[in-house]
Amino acid sequence: MLKAIPAEETCSQVNPTGAPDFEEMAIGSKDVFEPLKSVSKMVVTNLS
Repeated sequence: MLKAIPAEETCSQVNPTGAPDFEEMAIGSKDVFEPLKSVSKMVVTNLS
């Protein structure tokens, strides 16, 4: 049987360096806009 684990535990295992992460559920295109906007800003800032 699969068991749900808390997001914090998952994050610590998958993202040990603490990179920015986003807890979102994309049900429609509206729900993905904010994380996409944030990631785009980080990319542009990093390339500048």
